[in-house]
Amino acid sequence: MIYGLGVDIIQISRMQKALIRTPGLAKRVLTEAEYQLFLQSRHPERFMAKRFAAKEAVVKALGTGIGQGVGWQQLQIDKNALGKPLVTLNGYAQTLSDELNIRYWHLSYTDEKAYVVAMAIAES
Repeated sequence: MIYGLGVDIIQISRMQKALIRTPGLAKRVLTEAEYQLFLQSRHPERFMAKRFAAKEAVVKALGTGIGQGVGWQQLQIDKNALGKPLVTLNGYAQTLSDELNIRYWHLSYTDEKAYVVAMAIAES
């Protein structure tokens, strides 16, 4: 049964400007593992936009948004060997997910020249 659906879109150029304007943004939004990948990325603004949109979509599906007890560091976005996005929760995000009986996360994101779009489904 589907508990929640979240969608987010972000303009990549806007993320690029945000990274320049706010040097600590990546460290605040990304987990340490994500941050290491960010540092190695050939297109850090694109990498950051994907993670940002994915995390926003996940918290929308969870029903909280960021700042309602769920912080950026409680969400990690990974990929499996085939490139499928994976969601890992910790802290209050995981506690809330367990309380809501959410057992599966489905995440997809896509990017093109100017935008990243992410969609997350929380399923019990």
